[in-house]
Amino acid sequence: MSLQLQEVALALDEPEAMLNEKIAARLGLAVGEISNVRILRRGIDARKKPDVKRVYTVAFDVEDEER
Repeated sequence: MSLQLQEVALALDEPEAMLNEKIAARLGLAVGEISNVRILRRGIDARKKPDVKRVYTVAFDVEDEER
């Protein structure tokens, strides 16, 4: 089953490959438990000018979803 997570933020200099780490940290999981990450939506959050971020909505699978 696929899960979705909104408002996953990356700094402008962080690669999209770090999405797995951000998702795992936000959910308190190990990076290895996250798989099949798909970007559903991307945007830019420029409300705080010196701290501009890329913001994603992602879908992903978790190894043990019953946690």
